[in-house]
Amino acid sequence: MMNMPGVLQTRADFERMHSAALNGLVSRAQMVSQWQGLLSSSMGWVLDSDADAEAVSDNPSFRVFAPSEEGGEPEVYRQKRIYGRMDALGYSPSDIETAIAALEDSNG
Repeated sequence: MMNMPGVLQTRADFERMHSAALNGLVSRAQMVSQWQGLLSSSMGWVLDSDADAEAVSDNPSFRVFAPSEEGGEPEVYRQKRIYGRMDALGYSPSDIETAIAALEDSNG
């Protein structure tokens, strides 16, 4: 079995290691973790000073932090990063979900 590199830097790295995982040369679990990391890196937290507190409490994509010194509670929300690593490598969320599913389906 080969060792998985600590960081997959290019699309070719992801494709090569995905193929190796499907062929049993590297751990499928490690490759799934790499794909999930790439998928989660496409989202970031953005400060929203105009958020409605009631709407924020019902929305799982919002977080409310402890009150600031001015007495307000800063809210942040998750938003897709425009220039995220996933986009830079040319992947869409559905591409990554398909790759993860292929690894999990072949894990039997």
